[in-house]
Amino acid sequence: MENRSQLIERYLLKEMDAAEKAAFEKDLSTDSSLRQELQAQKEVVLAAERAGLKAEFGSAIRKTIRYRKSIGWGIAGFIAIIGLIIFIILVNRGDHREKTDQTEDATVERFRIKSTTDTIIETREGAIFAIPAGAFDTDAEEVALEIRTALKPEQIIRQGLSTTSNGELLQTAGMFYLNVKEKNKSVGIVKNISVNIPAVELNPKMQVFDGMMDDSGNINWIDPKPIEKKLRTYDIRSLDFYPPGFIPTLKSLQKNYRDKRYTDSLYYSFSNYRQSPLVSTDIMTERTFRDNSIRFAQAIHDSLPPAARDTSIMYQFEIDPSRIRAIWDTRFNNTFIATKEFEERLRFMHGLCTEDFLDIYLERLNQPLYEIDAYCASISKGSTKNMFEHFAERKDGRVPIASGVQDKLSAYVQGKYKSYKEAAESTWQKYQSELRELSTVAETERREQMQREFLRTNENFEKEYCINLTEAYRQIGIVRSCDDTIPPPPPATYYEIEINTTGWKNLDVYVFDATLNRQSMEYVDPESGKTARLTYAETKVQVENIEQYDRVLVYLVPDSLNSFQRMKREGLVFKENLNSLFTYDAVAVAYKGQQSYYFRQKGVKSQEYTFRLAPISETELKGQLNSFSKEKAWSITEDLRYQVFEQQYMMKQLEHQKSERFREIIARSIFNCLESDRGMIESVR
Repeated sequence: MENRSQLIERYLLKEMDAAEKAAFEKDLSTDSSLRQELQAQKEVVLAAERAGLKAEFGSAIRKTIRYRKSIGWGIAGFIAIIGLIIFIILVNRGDHREKTDQTEDATVERFRIKSTTDTIIETREGAIFAIPAGAFDTDAEEVALEIRTALKPEQIIRQGLSTTSNGELLQTAGMFYLNVKEKNKSVGIVKNISVNIPAVELNPKMQVFDGMMDDSGNINWIDPKPIEKKLRTYDIRSLDFYPPGFIPTLKSLQKNYRDKRYTDSLYYSFSNYRQSPLVSTDIMTERTFRDNSIRFAQAIHDSLPPAARDTSIMYQFEIDPSRIRAIWDTRFNNTFIATKEFEERLRFMHGLCTEDFLDIYLERLNQPLYEIDAYCASISKGSTKNMFEHFAERKDGRVPIASGVQDKLSAYVQGKYKSYKEAAESTWQKYQSELRELSTVAETERREQMQREFLRTNENFEKEYCINLTEAYRQIGIVRSCDDTIPPPPPATYYEIEINTTGWKNLDVYVFDATLNRQSMEYVDPESGKTARLTYAETKVQVENIEQYDRVLVYLVPDSLNSFQRMKREGLVFKENLNSLFTYDAVAVAYKGQQSYYFRQKGVKSQEYTFRLAPISETELKGQLNSFSKEKAWSITEDLRYQVFEQQYMMKQLEHQKSERFREIIARSIFNCLESDRGMIESVR
């Protein structure tokens, strides 16, 4: 069975499976001594990490536990050796802690360390000194350290230490004394040593003072310096530089918000976004803004920097995604851009309706964050000022960068920002060009279809009118043909006469109205007393599961006409009045995606039908239509071609509208100065 040390080793090295990890964490929740042992080791590793000392922590943990088992130290002490890097934690007794005389002040702790290796020392009171290799001004391999700590009020009193600076009382979080010697000669410090003092609660206003002792042994604390919080850098790709509302909005829309390739592509597509911002009296005052050729008169509140309030300046409104893309780059991994602290500030700056504050941070990569925070607060007002002051009070420090890196990174950002923005503009223009081209094609198709539709319906009407009129005359005993029944158009020059007698002219009108309205008629000739009748009777067609299709068309194909008649759809039913003089077939064609469906009913009568359509290939559909006369087959095929085009165009339009609604919602999650639109989310799901 594993002992506690082995369990801690495997837990810290993440070698437990899910069940083991759950069991260990359950023990942690009930065993305070196990928690203390685990926490002690975590703090040592974190201290080393904060100090910038490099080590293979896995090997360190294993060697620590082995060493601890061999010498029987307490839970906080260990030695870890990895290559040339040594971590030393001395708590009670050890090889590197010097023995002190029984009469010596018990507050003094002495150590001997190798000056050529990275070393961490923890005092009895929990102060941690992270000492890099070569930190001291000596060539000696070993040096002696003398450390005193007074971290509690009773220790300060017992050692007779003062807490005043030039006569003013200070609030102290603790004091420590460090002296380094080599052969009884004091040695100076040439590399910064990181010191971590334990505290119950951190006070961001605390400063570090140097102590000057006078001849009477009194200490005056002078030269206060802010205590910078050390910043830890991360792989910048693991940070979240999106505006705060971006990912939550995608999540609410049930989009793939976990796929960074998708979220990056979507976010960056809003570079140079064209939308009129909303005037917000909380954060805006009057200024002019230009986005390419579009100019907006906008108000920007005086919480913005003075440069941003200059109405003569034209600038990009809010933080352009291309600018974020330019800095969300591994080139910034060793700058404060790659820290959680900057990530937090950036999320705040996304809501300030200007990118000027971001520029201030990018221009000062070699400064501590709290100094940049203080500058931004000094040029702001209102809630913006309050927030930057809050950031400044935290004393978040810097990530040192080499000389010249600032200029190189600034040039890189500007170059990438420009190229990304130009690429986004090019993509936008191409998209708009495609929309215009599609619209032009659609207009041309519709115009040609209108011409074909007019010619077809006009030809059908004239032919049916001729047949109806010829039949009506036959019924009252007059023999006529289409050539003499339908009068030709009048000549260019003609006589105009007036008539006051009735005759076959009335029959023409009756037949014309009946044909136009597709309604039955009955006419009694006043001279012969004979009756002329035309009969139209309604037929209805329903298509099974009509809702599953994208588009459904039902054609009537009369035997006596050269073309078709498209049945009118009312709800889920297709209707048309049949001329009793004709014999009809009905053809139904439907589309679902790229698949065609077909049904044919021969000898359609005045009754209700239900068509069950079957899948059909394009070749088979063409063969079915070619079973009609050449003229009818061509007219139906041409109409279907247009109907398919219209369906595809409408689908593209719907997708475009849906996409635009989606992008409007996303834009409002990115650009905080845009007008909000509630209730739009449901429409794009």
